[in-house]
Amino acid sequence: MLDADHPAKGVNFARRSTVNWKAADDLSFYAQYSQGNSPGGFNPVRAPESTYDEEKLINYEIGLKTSKFGFDYLNVSAFWQDYKNQVLTNTYVANNIVDSYSVNIGRTRIRGIEVEGGLPIIGRTLKLQFNYTFLDSEIRKGIEAERALELMGSACKTGSAVNLDLPGCRNAASIAGNRPPLVSKHTGSVGLRFQHDVTDGWTFFSGLDVIYRSSYFDQVLNLAESGNSTKLNLQVGVHDDDGLRITLYGKNMLGDDSPAGILRYLDFPAPRTPTGDYARAFGITPARKAEYGLTISKSF
Repeated sequence: MLDADHPAKGVNFARRSTVNWKAADDLSFYAQYSQGNSPGGFNPVRAPESTYDEEKLINYEIGLKTSKFGFDYLNVSAFWQDYKNQVLTNTYVANNIVDSYSVNIGRTRIRGIEVEGGLPIIGRTLKLQFNYTFLDSEIRKGIEAERALELMGSACKTGSAVNLDLPGCRNAASIAGNRPPLVSKHTGSVGLRFQHDVTDGWTFFSGLDVIYRSSYFDQVLNLAESGNSTKLNLQVGVHDDDGLRITLYGKNMLGDDSPAGILRYLDFPAPRTPTGDYARAFGITPARKAEYGLTISKSF
């Protein structure tokens, strides 16, 4: 059901410009300016916010692509982004039922570097593949009512409702300087690929990957983290020239148990907070346990 008292509409044209310079057959540079958006929308009728605004992103990026220095490919890029009206989900209670709604948290600055490459070590027999992303994101402008309640308590409530217009409450609700939730500063992987002809028409192959993700915060208040994650994957197998492929694999062989995701929720059995609100709880998406298997496929 939509709230007829709070109509919302939006029109947006996203722009993109790219400049390429091919300095040599195996070396090129580029610079790019682009805009992106995600439409706003309506929340459930009983949600604290009836609508949420359109997200907008401005991206500046420079980079190079090359196959020099022995690489099959090497791509390097740096980017800076201005993220306005970033949307996150929150929870509310109506008629003893918990539901979620979307809310704009403010403005976020994102900057980073990406590197990826493939490097032959022994011809086509053994190759190294890698990628790395450094992502520095910071909320530059935004408010979170829960922060005001933590710092000033019931002084930021009128009856049972949060009122950030009370003295000092809007400033107390600021989350400027915090990092957005679920965003890791460092991610990357390193892998080896081996293949060798063992007989006419048959090739043995194997691959090993180490995948890393640094800790991320559970929510905009930045009070809890996921912990770093390192996973090890391995595969070995054979394939023939007619499309038959047999693969034995292992995933997360080190048994990394860092959560795959965290969702903020409410803890109903716990005692109420000093302001009379439900205490926070978190839904954890657990990592998949170590997994082993065999696949057989045939392409025609």
